[in-house]
Amino acid sequence: MTSVERVLDLCRGHGVPVYVLEKKLGFSNAYLSRLKKGLPYDRAKKIADFFNVSVDYILTGEVPPKESESGKKYYFDDETAQVAQELFETPGLRVLFDAARGSDPEALKLAADMLKKMKGLR
Repeated sequence: MTSVERVLDLCRGHGVPVYVLEKKLGFSNAYLSRLKKGLPYDRAKKIADFFNVSVDYILTGEVPPKESESGKKYYFDDETAQVAQELFETPGLRVLFDAARGSDPEALKLAADMLKKMKGLR
C-alpha cells in the first residue's frame, strides 16, 4: 500500500472526504490524486497530525510501539490496546480508535458493539 492509499484509507475510516482533508490542510484541490511518487514528508506530517497517527505510519504503514517517547504507555493497559488495535483494523470502526485513549476496555467494547448494531440497521 502506498502512502497516498494509506491516507485515503484513513479518510474512509474516519468518514472524512478527501477534498475536506485537502481544504483543511491547505492542499490544492485533487492534490492527493495527482501524486505519482508518494507523499512529501511535510505533507505527510500535516496528515499524520490531523489523524493523530505517526508520520511513519503514513509513509511506511508501520505502527509504532505502544510506548511513547516519555516511556509511558499510550493506553492504560494491554487489553485496551488490543481492543483499540482491533477497532483500528476494522474498516468502519476506526472512528472509535481515536476515542480509545483514556477509555477502559469495557467502554470501548460497548461503543464498538453499539456502532456495529447501528451499521447493521443501514
